[in-house]
Amino acid sequence: MRRILAQWLIVLAPLAAAAVHAAANQTEMEARQLIARWEAAFKAHDLDAIMALYAPDVLAYDVGGPPSHGEWRIVHDHVSVAADFATGKALLELTP
Repeated sequence: MRRILAQWLIVLAPLAAAAVHAAANQTEMEARQLIARWEAAFKAHDLDAIMALYAPDVLAYDVGGPPSHGEWRIVHDHVSVAADFATGKALLELTP
C-alpha cells in the first residue's frame, strides 16, 4: 500500500507544482494588467477609469494612518515616477 501511495505521490507532485505555478503566473498577469490599465488611465487623465480600478469601499492612506478627527477628506495625494532631469518630464515608459 505504501508503495502505491509513493508511486502516486511521484506522479501527482509535479502536477500539483505545475498547477500552483500556473496559478501564480495567472495572478501575476492579472496584477500586471491592472497596473497597465491604471497607467493608461493616468496618462489619459481619466479619473473615472482610475477610480473604477479600486474597490468601492477602499480605505487608502499613506504614512500616519487614518485621521482620528472624524470625517475623511483628501488633503494631499502623491505619486512618484522617474523623471528626466533635463526636460522635467515623467518617464512613464520605463520597465524594471
